[in-house]
Amino acid sequence: MNQKLEIIINDKVVSLSVVNKDLIQPYKQLLIERKSVSFIEFIFNNQVERLDELLYAYVALICKKNNLNRVKFTFTKQEPESKVLRLALQYSGVYRKIPYNLTFDIFNKGKRQAYFFEGSKEFLPPLLINKSVYERLFIEERNNDNDLLKYIKRQKEKKQLDVIFNEITRKEGFRKAVLNSLFDNDAVNYAWRYMFKAFSYLNVLRFIIQEKYNETVDDSLKKNNEFSFGKIRNVSVATDFMTDISHTLKDNRFFSFNYFQVFIFSILVQNSTLFDASKLIDPKDDLEGFEEYKKQYLSHLKYIINYTRDIAFGIQELSKNIIEHTIGDEIEYKGAITVRVLSKDGFNTITDSEKNEVLKDWKNYTLNSEPNILQINVVDLGQASVMSTYQNNIQSLISTCDDYSKKLLEEDLEDIKSGEFNISHFLDFTNIYLNHQVKRVYARLGLLIFSNLILDKKNGVIRTSSYGLKDKSSVSYVSYNDKHINIDSDEVTNVIELGTSYNINIPVNESFDEYRGAFDTQDIDSTGMPVTDSTLFVELFKYKSGDIATDFSNKIALLEIDLSKVDEFDKYDKIKKAKELINHSISVVKNSQDTVIVLDAKECSKIINNSSDWIRLLGSLHLENPNKDSNIIIKNVTENTHNEIISLNKLFKDTELGFWSDNEFILFFVEVVNNELPFFFNDLLTSKNYLNYIKLNKSISNYHLNMYSITEQDYEEDDLPNDEYSLSNNLLKNGKLLNFELLLKADEHLTIYEKTAYSFLNLEIKEKI
Repeated sequence: MNQKLEIIINDKVVSLSVVNKDLIQPYKQLLIERKSVSFIEFIFNNQVERLDELLYAYVALICKKNNLNRVKFTFTKQEPESKVLRLALQYSGVYRKIPYNLTFDIFNKGKRQAYFFEGSKEFLPPLLINKSVYERLFIEERNNDNDLLKYIKRQKEKKQLDVIFNEITRKEGFRKAVLNSLFDNDAVNYAWRYMFKAFSYLNVLRFIIQEKYNETVDDSLKKNNEFSFGKIRNVSVATDFMTDISHTLKDNRFFSFNYFQVFIFSILVQNSTLFDASKLIDPKDDLEGFEEYKKQYLSHLKYIINYTRDIAFGIQELSKNIIEHTIGDEIEYKGAITVRVLSKDGFNTITDSEKNEVLKDWKNYTLNSEPNILQINVVDLGQASVMSTYQNNIQSLISTCDDYSKKLLEEDLEDIKSGEFNISHFLDFTNIYLNHQVKRVYARLGLLIFSNLILDKKNGVIRTSSYGLKDKSSVSYVSYNDKHINIDSDEVTNVIELGTSYNINIPVNESFDEYRGAFDTQDIDSTGMPVTDSTLFVELFKYKSGDIATDFSNKIALLEIDLSKVDEFDKYDKIKKAKELINHSISVVKNSQDTVIVLDAKECSKIINNSSDWIRLLGSLHLENPNKDSNIIIKNVTENTHNEIISLNKLFKDTELGFWSDNEFILFFVEVVNNELPFFFNDLLTSKNYLNYIKLNKSISNYHLNMYSITEQDYEEDDLPNDEYSLSNNLLKNGKLLNFELLLKADEHLTIYEKTAYSFLNLEIKEKI
C-alpha cells in the first residue's frame, strides 16, 4: 500500500531533531505498517532561518528506497537572496545533473524556482553510496596526472581547447571555461570540478593545464604564457612559485588521490585562508619574509595532502561498513556521505541545543583557537541497528569457524546481550571489551581504525547513533583526551532515530605547522645495492618455489597461492574463502619439508584490495594456530598499502592488542617507485612490541634494501630494546633475514632481485643523461 508523505514544518530553524520528528518518524511508522511512500512534499509555513542540509540526503535515500523520482519543496516566505533557498536550489541542481534520477521541485511564494548547478566550497554534493559508487570513490586506482592529459586530448577532439585557451590570460575567464568543459554525469566525475576549483584557489590552474598541454604537443606548438601570482610582480619568481606548488602536489602523491580524497582536499584548500594569494609578500618588498612565507606555504600544502589522506581512509572504513551491513542488492543505494565546513559560530549554532557533557568539554577545549570544523556525516536508513546486525553476524560465524574462535565469539555474544555495550564502545581503541583477537579479525577493525584516526590523531568528536525499527536506541558522543575515551549518552537530542549515523567533527588547523600524516613517507634516497652476508646464500638451497602442482623434493616450499580465484565482496566471506583456499593448498603440498605461504598482492588485489583486508586475512590465519610460528611472504605490495598496514598496527601498539604478534612473521616485498622505476624494499612485520619491530628492521637495513631506511625516523640505540633477535625460523637464520628476492619472481620474467638491479642500472643511465 502506498501513501503520500505531506510534511508541514512550522519551525524557523529546521534542525536534525525537526527532520527526525517531521520526516523520519512518519516514515518509520510506514515501514512498521509495511507501507511504501508514493510522494513526498514539504511545506515550510514560516521563513526558514536555517535548515540542516542532511535533510536532502535523507530525502534522497527514502526516494531511492521507494523508487520515487520526484519530491516537492514549497517555501512560503523565503526572500530571493535567502541562503536556505539558494542551498535548496543548489542541491536541486546537483541531483538533476548527477544522475540519481531524482528531481527536487522547488517553489517559493507560489512560483517554481530555477535550479542552478555550481560546486560549493562550503559543502560537497551528497554522495549516495552503493557498491559500485563505493568502489569508484575509494578503491579504483587513479592516475590524475594521466587523466589530465586525457582531458586535454578530449577537449582537443571536441574542438573546445581553443575556446579554453582563448581565456588563458584571464584567470577567472579561464576557470569558467575549464569548468564549463566538464560533463558532470555522475558523483565521481563531479570530483573533477572540485579538483579544478582547488587548482584555481591555489592559483595554479592555468599553469598546470598549460603544463599538461605542452606534454601532448611538439615543441613548435607549446604554449609559453606567463602568469602572475597574487602580489608577486616578477613573472620569473611567480613561475618558480607555481612550479614548486606543482612539484609539491606530485611529490606528495596528490595525483594518485582517489575521487573522495579529491573532494576532501578541495574543500580543505578552498576554506584555508593560508592559501589566499592576496596575503603573499612580494620579494621586492621583503625577500627574507617572502622566502619564509613560501616555505611555510608549501609545508602547509603538504599538511593538507597528508591530512586528506588520513581523513579519507577513516571515512572509507565507515562506508565499507554501510555497504556490508545494510541489507539490499548491490545496485540499491545503502547510505550517504555529506561533507561541509563550518565556522566556530556555525558549529555552535547547530549544537546549541545539545547539553551533552562530552560535547561541551570538547567545544571548550577545541574551539578556543577558532578553527574551522570539517563535519562529515556517514548515514544510512537500515532497519536493523549495528548491535543487532553484529549479534547476527557473530551467531552466523559461530556455526562455521574453528573451535578456538568459536569459544571467543560465544563469550563476546554473551557480553553484547548483557546490554552493557553499544556502538560507541566499538570506537574505544584504549579498552578491550571483547576478545581482542576476534575483534581484530572480524567486524570491529574498521571502527577502531576510524576512531583512532579521528579521535586521537585528529582531536575530533563523534556523535554515533544506531536505531532499528524496533531496536533499543543507541546514541552517544565520543571524544578522546588524556589517554582516555570519553563516552556520554545523556542529553543528545539532535539525532535521527532510524538507521545508523556517524557525525564526525574535526578541527582543521589554520596555522603553518609541520604535519606528518599517519601514512606519510619520506623521499627515497638510495645510493646503491646493499651488501649481504654471503654465508646466508647457502641457506637458500634448502628452499624451492612453486605452486600446488610442484614436487618440492623434500625442501622447504615457498608455496605460491593465487587468491584471485576467490569471488566474494563481503569482508567475512572473502576472508573465510581465502583462508580455506590457503589451508587447502598447504594440505596438498607434495613432498615438502615445511611450507612458507607466498602471496602476490597484485594477483589478489581484487579480493584483498586494501590494508585492512590484509590485516583481517593475516590475523585470521594466525588465529588458527596462535601459539605456532607462522611465516608468510607477500610480494608486489604497493608502498601505500604497506605503509597503511604498518600505520594501522601502530594504532594498537599501546593497547592490550600490541603492535602485531611475537610468533607471526610477515615478510613484505614492497614496490617503491622512484623516477618511474620500480625498486623492491623488504620489511619484516613481527612482534607485539613496536620498538622490537623497529630494531629488527633497522638491523636488516644494514644488509638489505629495507623499508626502515626510507620510512622511519632514525632511532637512537638507547631508545630500542636490548634483547637480540637471534632466532631462526623459515625466514630468519640466527636473526638474519634470508635473500628470498633471489628466488621469488616479481613478474613473469624477472626475480625481485633482477627487477631491482635493472632499475638501479637504468637509474644511473637516466642520471647520466
